[in-house]
Amino acid sequence: MIINLASVNTNDKPVLILKSISGIAIQTLGYAYNVTLDICYNEISKLTFDIPAYVDGVRTPNYDEVKGSNIVDVLGFGQFILFDPQKSSDGIKEIKSCSAYSLEYEFAKKVITIENGTYNFWNPLSPSDTIIGIILEKMTSWTVGSIDQTLIGKYRTFEASGTKIYDFIKSTVQESYGCIFDFDTYNRVINVVSVNSVVPTKPIYLSKDKLVKKIDIDENSDEIITCLDVNGAEGVNIRSVNPMGTNKIYNLDYFMNETNFTSEMIAKWESWKSQYNSYQVLYYNKTVELNIQTARYVTEQAKLTTLNGELTSLENIQAVIIQGISQGLKTQADLNEINLRISNKNNEISAQNAVIANVQASIDSLSEDLTDINQATSFEAFFSSSEITLLERYFIEDSFEDSTFVSASTETYDNDAISSKLSGITFDASNSTITTISIDGHQMYSLSGGQISLYPGGNSANPVITANVIKACFDNVSGQFVFTAYLNSGNYTGQGDYDGACITATGTCQIQTASANALKFYVSSGDLYFTINTTEYAKQSVEWDLYDYGVDVLEEKAFPSYTFNVECGNFLVIDDFITFKNSLSLGKRIYLNLDGEILTPYVVGMSINYENKNQ
Repeated sequence: MIINLASVNTNDKPVLILKSISGIAIQTLGYAYNVTLDICYNEISKLTFDIPAYVDGVRTPNYDEVKGSNIVDVLGFGQFILFDPQKSSDGIKEIKSCSAYSLEYEFAKKVITIENGTYNFWNPLSPSDTIIGIILEKMTSWTVGSIDQTLIGKYRTFEASGTKIYDFIKSTVQESYGCIFDFDTYNRVINVVSVNSVVPTKPIYLSKDKLVKKIDIDENSDEIITCLDVNGAEGVNIRSVNPMGTNKIYNLDYFMNETNFTSEMIAKWESWKSQYNSYQVLYYNKTVELNIQTARYVTEQAKLTTLNGELTSLENIQAVIIQGISQGLKTQADLNEINLRISNKNNEISAQNAVIANVQASIDSLSEDLTDINQATSFEAFFSSSEITLLERYFIEDSFEDSTFVSASTETYDNDAISSKLSGITFDASNSTITTISIDGHQMYSLSGGQISLYPGGNSANPVITANVIKACFDNVSGQFVFTAYLNSGNYTGQGDYDGACITATGTCQIQTASANALKFYVSSGDLYFTINTTEYAKQSVEWDLYDYGVDVLEEKAFPSYTFNVECGNFLVIDDFITFKNSLSLGKRIYLNLDGEILTPYVVGMSINYENKNQ
């Protein structure tokens, strides 16, 4: 929770306003004393105070309303929920000792159940099936505020059963999506920022010659990790998307200095990093192309199965005609006609086998290219065996597993796959994040998030398929296209609703729209393959997300972390530091002079004792 102190006058005691659960003001608690505030970022904050039953022999107004579940507004800081006030009396005086948690504690009083599935974090155009939307269905008095753009269309897979919503947010949602919930307790608004977002540094400068009395620094170097084995659930890993072709990623930046290595070794390490990083985009592009060709192979095989089925039907007709000729019921002309149709069908089958062979050749070639990249980014390509032995001394290994990265396969239809012809169908993808990829003369479009609709001609009112998109890719060469998509919830006319599926389409198309967030193309003829089972494209889409997440985790773990506890003068009550007071916000950075070195740590907590103005 970001708390701006601009409106707080701490020269006097804070203004505490008692409110009912509904938020209606009851009384200003002007007689409260021993007021302390422990304000935390990304944790529940706490307020404590005492209030007497009588002052100068007069009953404190609304003393009896100071009870659990009512709300205390600490003017300028936020709203807090009272819990379990403790009453003490010595026969002469009576006092209530009160504690209160910041208003987001309401989320700890509700439970949430989510079925096992893949969920989008947030989609402002279709919020109902998103994580934020599901949470707000339970917390109806709260609304959504600003959501970091990088979190829109971000999918993870998990389930929750009877879990407190606050625990679910803290233990699952924030870790899985890499985000921080920021609760605006005055407006009951949920704001969410990405952990990778740029955090501004406020114009607050603390040093030992001004304000700072004492600094305690805890270094957590024992928790450094430089080699991370990255895994999802149910066999999902990063081998097929890691340029090294292994399940491990490395970061020796903290140790790579002349205290530990020679300048020659450092130069080799930097060369390896440069080579590895330069191949990441190419490896990704070739993996996408391999996914497309693999999806196309499955579709072409399905088409071949259909052709073989049609051939079998023709051969059955042929057998009936031959029998009819022997009985005088059919003529030679009938046999010649069916023989011609069989011959044509065999030609179609031969042509389709040739198409499949070409696709397989592309798959083999791309696989070889990926193997070459694995070899080019291996340690053996840069270091001798003795140098690798030295590097291994600094490989502090750990394994990382996140069950939200899983290629879930569901069984909701009688048939695992549906193959059908396409003719005069429009593919319309909207509200997606679309990037263009060029490789080997192909121009591909990679889609993330958004929605897709397939409908006849231009009649968008009668879609055949609708779905939320997790990942998709479109490859078009001279009007010949391959489109493959990993889908979340949707509907297939004649089949019903589904929780997850994959589609691949091939054929001839004309692009109508191609922008940064929309793609529309018209298919004059082609084939569609629909399956609820996990395809290679769907699996590798999850693996790419897992790889990116693993890199972020290792980047954080590869360096020691430092915790600063700073005891300083209470600049909130000093007029000369009014700018500091107006700028201070939790979750933001400040400047800290540590023996001449200027650091910019995050402010993650603040404790204010209103009975001691020096602290």
